[in-house]
Amino acid sequence: MRVKIYKSKNDIIKNIREFDRMQKAGEVVYSFGYEGGFDRVLGKVKWSRKKTKFCGIFSRYKSAKGSTSKRTDIRYVKAGKGNIEVTIWKDTVRIFLLVKKSPAAILIKDKDIAKGFKNYWNFMWKHGKKPSR
Repeated sequence: MRVKIYKSKNDIIKNIREFDRMQKAGEVVYSFGYEGGFDRVLGKVKWSRKKTKFCGIFSRYKSAKGSTSKRTDIRYVKAGKGNIEVTIWKDTVRIFLLVKKSPAAILIKDKDIAKGFKNYWNFMWKHGKKPSR
């Protein structure tokens, strides 16, 4: 198991870009957490233009509308407020703490841990609701 902690906004953005470069067309990135945290804390992050698919589960709030991108599928659950987002890609889990004063990210590279988080993701996806348009 490999674990790495990122403790600055610049390091987190650098890590996001590194992962974007590694992803290939057709792969899926899974995520759950609280929508809008990246923009609020990190500013507008330039995501990859590759043909990867993003499937996210977020805590519902009044103005949530989902995404208009064909590569993005969003569902919502009632989970209250928070400042985290978890991203699962292959054998890697990234846990983002999205607070303005001290954002951080924990990267865990371990097949069994990624599989465990993906099992939670599958459960939430099954019970999540698609956004109303």
